[in-house]
Amino acid sequence: MKTQVMIVLAGFFVVAAAGSEQLPDAEKPASTERPPAKLSPAENRRAAEALAEIIRTQYVLEDVAIRSAEELLQRTHDGAFDEPRTPKQLAELLNAAVREITGDGHMAVRYEPDFNVEDDYTPKPETGRIHNFGVREAKRMDGNIGYLRFSGFHFPEVGVEPFAAATTLLANTDVVILDLRENGGGSSLMSQIVMSYFLGSEPTQISSMWRRTPEFEKQRWTLPVLPGRRLDRQALYVLVSEATFSAAESVAYDLQALGRATIVGERTGGGAHKIDYPSFYPGYRVQMSVQRVINPVTGTNFEQVGVKPDIVCPPSEALDRAVLAAIELRLPIETDETIRAELLWARDEANARLHPIGLSDEQRSGFVGAYGRERIILRNGVLWCQRDDLDPWRMEVMAADSFRFPEVTNYRVRFERDETDGKVLRLIGKYLSGTEVVREREK
Repeated sequence: MKTQVMIVLAGFFVVAAAGSEQLPDAEKPASTERPPAKLSPAENRRAAEALAEIIRTQYVLEDVAIRSAEELLQRTHDGAFDEPRTPKQLAELLNAAVREITGDGHMAVRYEPDFNVEDDYTPKPETGRIHNFGVREAKRMDGNIGYLRFSGFHFPEVGVEPFAAATTLLANTDVVILDLRENGGGSSLMSQIVMSYFLGSEPTQISSMWRRTPEFEKQRWTLPVLPGRRLDRQALYVLVSEATFSAAESVAYDLQALGRATIVGERTGGGAHKIDYPSFYPGYRVQMSVQRVINPVTGTNFEQVGVKPDIVCPPSEALDRAVLAAIELRLPIETDETIRAELLWARDEANARLHPIGLSDEQRSGFVGAYGRERIILRNGVLWCQRDDLDPWRMEVMAADSFRFPEVTNYRVRFERDETDGKVLRLIGKYLSGTEVVREREK
């Protein structure tokens, strides 16, 4: 077996010969010939048989390849594809069949007579720019927690620069939350670079990649030099969902296997294999798994099983669950009083979102009144707080007697009651810094 070590240094880097994501010329058949507008049963069969043959010879797992090809041929001979239809309709029918037969989420049959595989491996700045090449949001949250929402792995030539900028922004945080819940994958080279940011400068093997034909193995390692800043000292939480797929899953899976990240959310889609786009009939191509990715720690991958989170929860709760886990980790060791106050503040916010409560009109009316500089008003079932002559702030309930203000992020109020009759006695305003101001209710 031929083994290649793949080191990718893109954009700011050097690209090693073994590291090209582009397919060898021999594996990029192209045809300008087009099938007729309407296909006959015989032409349908020839296309299906050609698809079965390319699956048999090139699909990554030989046992699955043989079984799937035989099943597809059997369906072909049983007349499943005989009905005359347009080339696009046949592609849709074949697509549904191969996805069902293989169980592989990467499999896709397409009718694209003008497709040029060279174009598919060319960065497209005009399409990636509107999504900032995957870097949708990067910010510092309360408690010195960094948050990076990353929606897609674009080619390194265009994807590295914005990601490096995000790492620079988050370099001084103590925790990083990497949000891959809406990330369906993309460039495996970019995923290798992304993982390198969260691991040290000492080379670490991420995975091996094995292929049947021609038989070879590639190793993927972290990169020793990166633009921007490494985030290797921060505690790391990776948010995932069922929509997290392919290259995005590999980041979560490999960082989890290395003990580097805590995964939060729901089980991912389960697409571990690497794909090619071979043509199998004039005008048709198949997106097909041709390389098996093997993690050096687990000895396997996440194909069709997904990445199992360490903290299981609905995707909608994943960010708050990660924040709470980070706070539990940081509070016992944090010595800076300002940061500690922010951590406690963030904990209350996360718990309020995870455990919302409602108030009746009668309960809301119990807070109405004047409290020194602040007046609580009830309008159309909504509580408002007005300070002096300023515009009122809308109040959102956090707990039975605690409220936040969406427009004011550094101030909250809670109310204290008489232990005898339960009536509200005073308002206590609390600032993010931890400072509290007590305002008695006016008679």
